[in-house]
Amino acid sequence: MQEQPQPMTDAEICSVIDDAENRSYGSSTSSLTSELANLRATIISLYLGENLEPSDEGSNAVDRTVFEIVQGILPSLCRIFANGEDVVTLDPVSEADVDKAKQETAYMNWLVTTTMPWFELFLEWATDALTAPNSYFLVYRDRKRTVDIERYEGQTKEGLSLLLQDPEVQLIGSQQYEARDLPPEPVIGPDGTPALQIVGMDPMGQPVIQPILAPAMLYDVVIRRVSSAKKLCIRVLPPERVKVDQETYSWRINESCNYFEFYEETTLSDLRAQGFEVPDHLADSTETETPEDTARDQFGETRLDNASSIDPAMRKVIARMIWIRVDADRDGIAELLQILRVGQTVLYREEVSRIPVASGASCPLPHRHPGMPVAQQVADVQVINTEILRQGLNNIYLSNNPQKVLNENFVNVDDALVSRPGSVVRATDINQIRHETPPFVFPQAIEGMEYMNQKAQNRAGVNAGMASIDSSNLNNIQPGV
Repeated sequence: MQEQPQPMTDAEICSVIDDAENRSYGSSTSSLTSELANLRATIISLYLGENLEPSDEGSNAVDRTVFEIVQGILPSLCRIFANGEDVVTLDPVSEADVDKAKQETAYMNWLVTTTMPWFELFLEWATDALTAPNSYFLVYRDRKRTVDIERYEGQTKEGLSLLLQDPEVQLIGSQQYEARDLPPEPVIGPDGTPALQIVGMDPMGQPVIQPILAPAMLYDVVIRRVSSAKKLCIRVLPPERVKVDQETYSWRINESCNYFEFYEETTLSDLRAQGFEVPDHLADSTETETPEDTARDQFGETRLDNASSIDPAMRKVIARMIWIRVDADRDGIAELLQILRVGQTVLYREEVSRIPVASGASCPLPHRHPGMPVAQQVADVQVINTEILRQGLNNIYLSNNPQKVLNENFVNVDDALVSRPGSVVRATDINQIRHETPPFVFPQAIEGMEYMNQKAQNRAGVNAGMASIDSSNLNNIQPGV
């Protein structure tokens, strides 16, 4: 009888993941990562209006074409996809499915628009789609527990007993005091029955037995109520935290994608709250800050700081959520596994049917996963406009403060070197000083910028009516569109 092959161990699964990661977009060891990361970082810097080429002399003004184009498109996208009650539509397959499709559509719209901040989610996702080659939605079921601290005052023994019967309740503080308005209560013995005492003899010589009474007590208590409920959630993934198989020849995450990973910082406390048993000394992987992190951080923020925390439960580790196709059971057919990995430890591993990620691209490229975002299409316009704007402003500066040509024998040079409005220049002959005023070309610079702005709008498909909603544009909007 042929021996059944043994399934892959966690160590073997980690080796397969490492090999797939080396051939993915976003991997620190992939040759494509640095170019893709630098592209995304440059676009973010242009979007934020950072001065990428500071000038030692003259103007340092920066054009904001990328920001203006992206912000001009977002209102129209949000009006179409994040407004109204028909965010989700499920089409019936046959006539028999019409009523069911309507009910399921109504439920899905309620789920997305009521239980989730859909407008904020879509706005973040659409901004990523316009400024990065890809943007990602992750749909998942959150199993994180919730903790509520509750306080109750003036509780009787019966009320307190009913309160503590709930298995989700834990008593963390209590204070008792005498209840003056309540009759005495019998004392309960070790066996759970009222304690009795002999108070005398009856006329027949039999002892008279009565329960031992004590003053009634009230209790002020503090309880911790711990509950864990599953909730369907949608999350926008930062593109720089995503790794995708290079052989995914579509901007979508579909069956052609054999490897997808999203990683983030999390604390050991958060992992335990999700039901994972992890030790304080759990080993971690080494991930460094990406160029995109540096571009996004405008105020000196730090990311991926894995230094040991004073509180072991708050120590941060890199949690990697991975979907990979691998023949884990060695039957010759690869299965799609969902894996949660921290360092070399596999915390969770399950076979699934699909990768619950929706990818978007503002301008997809055929047969490739990364697209060409709108911000990349107009990035050169911002660079050109920045140079034109600086030259135009420098022309104004020279026109207002032109160069001086003078004869030092008749003009005080020290006075001439002082350049401020209304300054005095001492001279024995005013004809021995003149100003070399350059041609005023600022209007031509503005015309050049307008031409380049029109080029950017043509590339992005943006017009003045999309940039803002005012009273004149409202007349051009048809209801229901």
